[in-house]
Amino acid sequence: MAEIDLEALSATQPLIEEIAVQVAREFTVDSLQWGLVAGDQLLTSGATGSVTDLSTRYRVASMTKSFTAAAVLSLRDEGILSIDIPVKEYAPELTTICRTISGTRITLRHLLSMTSGLATDDPWADRHLDTTADEMNALY
Repeated sequence: MAEIDLEALSATQPLIEEIAVQVAREFTVDSLQWGLVAGDQLLTSGATGSVTDLSTRYRVASMTKSFTAAAVLSLRDEGILSIDIPVKEYAPELTTICRTISGTRITLRHLLSMTSGLATDDPWADRHLDTTADEMNALY
């Protein structure tokens, strides 16, 4: 990884904070946390809104799919894995569920694009969509 220009990074901090405040206002969120990552290093982070404790937990629901996809595509870009070979090559225990009736072998590409044909992903969360923030916090 290239060396980080700390002076330039410091100069961007106010701009990132301004963007965070604008996003929180535009989407009417109580609080927002952000971080700037390069490689495996958190360069800077911050928060805005009514809850600015960096240990605050957020309900992210299906957003985890986006993070997983980004991680998988990063590994693909590094040549560590391929998204076009059967999933069973990475997780042999999935051999029986990652093959369709027609014989198609499910790949990471299928999983990432939600075209695998597997059943719904999270009935637990679906049952809690109307749960208040206080009720969700009480679960922890």
